[in-house]
Amino acid sequence: MAKKKRLTVQALRKKLLTDPAPELKINCKDATMEEAQAISKDLRAVAYAVGNCLGLAANQIGYTKNVIIFRSNLTDPFIMMVNPKIVKGMDPRKFREHCLSYPGRSKVVKANNLINVKHIGGLAYVGGISARVIAHEIKHLKGRCPV
Repeated sequence: MAKKKRLTVQALRKKLLTDPAPELKINCKDATMEEAQAISKDLRAVAYAVGNCLGLAANQIGYTKNVIIFRSNLTDPFIMMVNPKIVKGMDPRKFREHCLSYPGRSKVVKANNLINVKHIGGLAYVGGISARVIAHEIKHLKGRCPV
């Protein structure tokens, strides 16, 4: 069996789609756990190659499935969520958001600082920067970006 060729950091960075890529405007479909695990592996590789990344959605690298990865700071490992949906948001605040797929842009947006997220693994209660990153990535899965 042939070994899979490893991509260089530069090649991985090129996998990150930027505006006006049509995949960024697609409403993604639910994923199976098997699909999500393969997509998550690619998301992590691209996120580490890009650097300075707290989260990515599958469509930011060309997949049209509801899979995201996130972390609350740059030293934490990434956490995967499959088919995430916010079922409740609380404590709205204003924050400045940036997006790797829309380089050079940022915008002050109103976002919930606490969220309940339903996903394939159950229900998660999330607060702080993780809540904002998850909400941002879920917007990507719906073909929207707040910046």
